[in-house]
Amino acid sequence: MERRHASRNPVPPGRRAAGALSPRLPGGEGRQGAAAGRGCPESPAPVACREAPLAGDPPPRQRAGPAAGSSPWLRGGLAAGARGWGLWLRRALATAGAQGEASQAPARGHGSAARPVGDRPSTGRWRAKGRPGPGGPGRDGLRPLPWLPVAILAGLLLLVLGRVAGVAASPGQGPLAGTLIVVDPGHGGIDRGACHLPSNTIESEINLEFSFLLRDLLRQQGARVLLTRTTDEDLDLDPRIEIANANGADYLLSIHVNWFPDPTCFGAQTFYFPGREESRRLALLVQDELKKVDPANYREIQTGRYRVLRLTRMPGVLVELGFVDSPHDRAILHDPSRRRALAEAIVRGVIRHHRGEPGPEPAPDLRDR
Repeated sequence: MERRHASRNPVPPGRRAAGALSPRLPGGEGRQGAAAGRGCPESPAPVACREAPLAGDPPPRQRAGPAAGSSPWLRGGLAAGARGWGLWLRRALATAGAQGEASQAPARGHGSAARPVGDRPSTGRWRAKGRPGPGGPGRDGLRPLPWLPVAILAGLLLLVLGRVAGVAASPGQGPLAGTLIVVDPGHGGIDRGACHLPSNTIESEINLEFSFLLRDLLRQQGARVLLTRTTDEDLDLDPRIEIANANGADYLLSIHVNWFPDPTCFGAQTFYFPGREESRRLALLVQDELKKVDPANYREIQTGRYRVLRLTRMPGVLVELGFVDSPHDRAILHDPSRRRALAEAIVRGVIRHHRGEPGPEPAPDLRDR
């Protein structure tokens, strides 16, 4: 894990500043911590979560879901190629149906010529009354369903696609109708992210649970939503990026939890890639709403040169929901109602950006670096 310098944002009078440092992101990219002040100095790199069972340390989750053993690139390809799979399924169903019609030709009888396909008795009574059909003795004459196995396969495949990269909801009514938003729960699988073991606060688990909540709230506002992961699985950065780009998403929301050894450092914070004005406006609006939820939070937005923000082609932000080592933030993260308030704040920020509102600029001496 890389060490990062704390922000130079001055400390408001009467408050102790807070800094941030968070663990290394998957794919080898260091993650700069949230906004800091002089009260949170630079510290040695944090120790990764230990996988060996310890007192009070829950056993690591096993990877789940049908995509757990597949290649991350395959999972990204499945997410990006859902239309191609749909076309393949339609062709397979059509082919199976044609083969089923051919299989209905009656068997060649003793001394009789084979009847052409489709040349059925005109009365059709053998099917209606369940009499032995023209296919031979002992048959009920009912047409089999040759497409049924293919239909079952189609359903299973669609289920797998849904678990690999989420399923976008149908367009609804609301301020976000017509938008596609990719929600990226950070970390996962063996990469547990930032941890506070005594309180059983595991970043990868919080990210996923929070992302499900955020997805539901965004859908209520009319948005279609994709999750980059829906199970506790390890997913590199590039497949996450590909899911957002290949689907032509309108927004990217990457969800994380921060880490710093000083328990006085607290507060949710929003990051954007430098030079992206729409991402900066989105970050300003999201951070403004997050600070309304927690009046004690005085953090401002910061730039972050994260790969997941740099290589995606839509307005995107990385939201640190708080610090795992902060009692203040842990109380929020473990409280369902307060966690929901954070999610609702992010949704309001996205709605304000979609409406074209300008972001509230911080004071010049507190501007993002």
